[in-house]
Amino acid sequence: MSIIQSLNSFLSLFIKHSPEAFVFIGFIWVVHIVNSVLKGMLNIFGIIPRQPFSLIFGPIASPYLHGDSSHISYNSLPLFVMTTTLFAHGVSKALAIILAISYLEGIMVWCFARTGNHIGASGLIMGLFSYFLYTGYQAPSPESIIIALVLLYYFGTLLLSIFPEDTLTSYEGHLAGFISGFIVAYFKYPASLLLITQPLAKALSHTAYLIFG
Repeated sequence: MSIIQSLNSFLSLFIKHSPEAFVFIGFIWVVHIVNSVLKGMLNIFGIIPRQPFSLIFGPIASPYLHGDSSHISYNSLPLFVMTTTLFAHGVSKALAIILAISYLEGIMVWCFARTGNHIGASGLIMGLFSYFLYTGYQAPSPESIIIALVLLYYFGTLLLSIFPEDTLTSYEGHLAGFISGFIVAYFKYPASLLLITQPLAKALSHTAYLIFG
């Protein structure tokens, strides 16, 4: 298959699965709106380092919680691009990758981050970013290389977020996510995760079909 044919095939899949990404991002916005109405009460499910309760829900729930509309708006575009790219190669597999990166990042933040409440999808975005970079390096193909280059060009400034900026930015989450993406890309995700993500993928695809046709 030529480079053009490979890219055309991927573009078709990207467009086909973009509705699932819209639903995925839409779910995060719904959680944010509900949390705003509740005056941030759902933030208790963020990652609070070294707190036992937080270890139960934090690693999975924290990527879906955001401090304000600016925070979630900033995260939505890169998350949409990266999740659509993942969904183009299988929705259940994509959700397994997302869960694996989120949980691994959350565990590292819980163990090593500063005291506070760490929320937001930035760590997941950094994890997906490094996942695509490693995938393009490990198994080079016209498609994977171009995806990695495009992500590096448009979202390369994300790399700066792994360094301390201010007390309000969880650079620990960004760094943990970046490391987690490489780990998941190298070691893969546990096959048992598919038992969880397959029904979730069916629900996500069904919802996207109902909304977008």
